[in-house]
Amino acid sequence: MHSINENNQILHDKLTALRKEKGLTQCDIAQSLGISDKTYSKWETGENEINVSSLWALADFYQISPACFFSGTERLQR
Repeated sequence: MHSINENNQILHDKLTALRKEKGLTQCDIAQSLGISDKTYSKWETGENEINVSSLWALADFYQISPACFFSGTERLQR
C-alpha cells in the first residue's frame, strides 16, 4: 500500500503520462473539463489536489477507471 504522498505522486505522473500519450496539451484537457489551464497544470505538478468529482471527470475523459490513476495498470476499464 502506498502512502498519501506516494499516491499523489503516482496521480500527478499518471496525469502527465496520459496527456502526453494522447498528444494533448494541458489547455486541451482544461477546455474539455471546463476548468482553467492553470488549475489543470497545478493538478499535474501537485500544487493543488484534485477533488473526487474532477477525478471522475478525468477518468471519463480518458475512458478509464479512476483506480488507474493510482495503480501501475494503465487501462482498467469501468
